[in-house]
Amino acid sequence: MGCHMTAQVPEILIHRKQKLALFDQPLYPHLKRIPKARRPTFAADSTARWRGYTGTWEIRDGMLTLIALEGNLRQGDDVVDATLQLAFPKAKGGLIAKWFTGELRCVEGMLLQYVHQGYGSQYERDRLFQFENGRLISEIMVLNPPPCIFYQISEDGSRTCKSGPVPYADDIEDPLNGKPFEAVYEEVWSKRPEGEEFFGPLAWTSLG
Repeated sequence: MGCHMTAQVPEILIHRKQKLALFDQPLYPHLKRIPKARRPTFAADSTARWRGYTGTWEIRDGMLTLIALEGNLRQGDDVVDATLQLAFPKAKGGLIAKWFTGELRCVEGMLLQYVHQGYGSQYERDRLFQFENGRLISEIMVLNPPPCIFYQISEDGSRTCKSGPVPYADDIEDPLNGKPFEAVYEEVWSKRPEGEEFFGPLAWTSLG
């Protein structure tokens, strides 16, 4: 679920000790199903964070878990600093997202195309996580500059190419043989874009 105006600040997803920029809001369907009388109400602090909060999530034992919240929480006529404990008093040690079934998108690398709307901007790489009742079902990496390359990510972090512009790509394990990401661009797309990487350097060889 994304806002249809200014590009939004992402959530955070921690996976295999790596911090990813989560371009989605998995807490939203949970908030919608809570009766209004008991639902935590957040206050927007900028046009880049209409939802009023940023959640930090982690995949723990295969389950999507909300482990921290920051932002602004309404309490009566006051607005206070939001925390996970304040918003969800029963969520001790984390809130397991058993309500969530669907796909979550994380972005990596440099910005390719800025879109002034929700989470529409395109980056070098997407990680697509599929969940069923909060449990991780699959993880796929997509290299975005045309033509796209798709990788299936295994539970141990290893990857298998499923399709893309490399010879005999289907079902070849790591067909680029651990080459630096810059070399991949030179080999496949000729020139890598300039700019800063999202959430810092993320090398091709550190996907796991």
